[in-house]
Amino acid sequence: MAALGRYVIRYDHRDTGRSTSYELGHIHCSVFKIIYSRSSEPLDIVKNMNFEIRKYNDSDLGDLVDLMVQLGYQHTERSLSENIYAVRESGGEIFVADSMGKVYGCICAIFDIRLAAGVNGEIVSLVVDSSARGMGVGKGLVAEAESWLKQKTNSLRVRANSVRSEAHDFYKSLGYSFSKTQSVFTKNV
Repeated sequence: MAALGRYVIRYDHRDTGRSTSYELGHIHCSVFKIIYSRSSEPLDIVKNMNFEIRKYNDSDLGDLVDLMVQLGYQHTERSLSENIYAVRESGGEIFVADSMGKVYGCICAIFDIRLAAGVNGEIVSLVVDSSARGMGVGKGLVAEAESWLKQKTNSLRVRANSVRSEAHDFYKSLGYSFSKTQSVFTKNV
C-alpha cells in the first residue's frame, strides 16, 4: 500500500482484520498515541485525547521522573519524592495532566517571598511529554496552577531557562510579559 501512497494503521484487535488507511502525509498522530489509545479510530486519538488536570498523587511518581528527564533533570524516584514533599511542606503544589492513567505533563506552583518584592506566585517546572505537545496540555496545566495561586496572591511570575526560547514564546502567548534577566549563583554547603 505504501507504493500506492497510502499507509495502513492497524489498531486494537488485529485478529479482526479491521484497519484504516490514510493518504501519505495525512495522518497526524504518532505511533505512541495509537498504541496507548483505547479508541477504535486512530484520528480520534488526537481529537479526543482527554486530559484530566489534577493534583499530583504518589502513583504519578514514575511518570514524573520520566518527565523531568525531558526537562533536563535526572532524578531517582526517591530524590523527586523528596522534592515533592519539600514543595508541599513550603505551601506549594504540583499538578499533573493525566490521560488514561498516564501522566503527560506536570507543573509546580510555588510562592516566592522576598523583602523587596513581596509575595509572588510562581509557575516552575512545567513540562509536557513530547508526544502530547501542541494539544493544549501546557495551557491546561498553567491555567490550573494560576487558578490555585490566585487564591493566595495577585502577582504571578514564570521562570524559564534563558535557552528555552519556545517556552518564552509559549508564556507570552498566555499573557505573560518579559520582566528581567538575572544571573543565578550557587554554592554547595
